[in-house]
Amino acid sequence: MAAMAIDCRDPDPIENGYFATLERTDFIWKLKYQCLPGYRLVGRSLRNCYRSGWDNRAPRCEPKSCGNPGELLNGYYEAGSVTFGNTATFYCNRGYIMVGRSERTCDVHGWAGKIPQCDSVKCNGFQPINNMIIPTPFNRDDWENGMVAQFSCTGDYSVIGAEELVCTESGEWSNPPPVCKDVQCARPQMPAHGEIVAGFGFRYKYRETITYRCKKAGCLCPMEIANGKITNQQDVYALYETITFLCDTGYKPFVETSSQCKENNSFMPPPSCEQVTCSATWNILNGELTSHKGVYRYGEKATFRCNEGYRMQGRNERQCDEGYKLLSEKESVCNEYGRFVPPIPSCQTVDPILDLKRILSLGQQNIKELQHSIIEQQNLLEYSKESLQLFQTIVQKLEQILNNTKI
Repeated sequence: MAAMAIDCRDPDPIENGYFATLERTDFIWKLKYQCLPGYRLVGRSLRNCYRSGWDNRAPRCEPKSCGNPGELLNGYYEAGSVTFGNTATFYCNRGYIMVGRSERTCDVHGWAGKIPQCDSVKCNGFQPINNMIIPTPFNRDDWENGMVAQFSCTGDYSVIGAEELVCTESGEWSNPPPVCKDVQCARPQMPAHGEIVAGFGFRYKYRETITYRCKKAGCLCPMEIANGKITNQQDVYALYETITFLCDTGYKPFVETSSQCKENNSFMPPPSCEQVTCSATWNILNGELTSHKGVYRYGEKATFRCNEGYRMQGRNERQCDEGYKLLSEKESVCNEYGRFVPPIPSCQTVDPILDLKRILSLGQQNIKELQHSIIEQQNLLEYSKESLQLFQTIVQKLEQILNNTKI
């Protein structure tokens, strides 16, 4: 029986590769597959055709891998793939600059070229500056990124500008170089109500400081008191210190003769004087007020007269109307205490017995008024004593505070 010839269709081509016929007869067809440079064969490289057809599947060609393109000190790389035909791109970290090519390509022999380097960014050195001690890099030849240059001046000169400069990642210094100057300042004028607590001296170098603090709260002396004058005048009064004043003749304190410095830097009650006035609202038995005023200012006079058949009782006799005599002045003057002097007169008949009774009544009235005046004077004296004691206590406390401050 004769042998049957093979019947195989032509093999398909493979991507990125090719095949070659090793042997071909009527009874066998032998092929060998190979890949193009940069690719590797996946599958069997030999393939036979028999009467039953091709004995296995055709192989395929895949790109070769070049592996890691290389580690970069102070930098990194980016690559979509590390196989044949792909490119890896290298980058330096901030503050570093690349030396060499930034790309490597995976070719038939592996990664082409060399791994680049990332060198630190460098800043330029400094030119000489008058009276300046120029800094130099420590244990290095160049100023590199992140290094700090410190400047100082000779003698009494001061650094004007930044004393420290940093070499930045851009290769520029963080500030312009400083200069040296001989700067001296005289002590400034003392602020009102202030004092120096640190930085005593008469002249100061550049950037030397003076520390101030305000004195304790106080009150400024009033410019003036209308119709009065201050008896313990000074520029500033400490907290709770008392100002005392006297009113001019014909005027009296609106509230008190002293006023205390309070926390709001003002005197309370406000020192002020008001005009002295006398009230004339009384009724005169058997007589009348002829000046016809209800209120009299200091020095003004109130005048009276008696009805017919009556006489005015008092010291000096003056003739009144026919058949009657005036035993007092017809006028009474408003004094600085707000009272009329002499006391209000009274009108009496000419009957001696009645005159004596009127005189007795007038004397009793005068005694009462004098007693009332004495009581007022005693109260004023007692208040003055209390004010004096308060003032002495405040002075003692201020002396203690000043002594402690000196310590």
